[in-house]
Amino acid sequence: MTLANNELSFSVEGGATIIGVGNGDPSSAEMDNANTRKAFNGKCLVFLQRPKGAGTDKLTVIGEGLKPASINF
Repeated sequence: MTLANNELSFSVEGGATIIGVGNGDPSSAEMDNANTRKAFNGKCLVFLQRPKGAGTDKLTVIGEGLKPASINF
């Protein structure tokens, strides 16, 4: 089990927008409609919204002490 709690920052390129973030921590007081969130036990998620017919988008996440990661969709 991992206890990682790195703060992660999300960014998106293309037509998609970030509409929320979460980590499963019921005691978290962080904003749900931000583009940053601390991981909870190594887990974090981002909610995206895309318009119909949108082209390719790119989601990137960065965190202190971690390699940046991106995915195209």
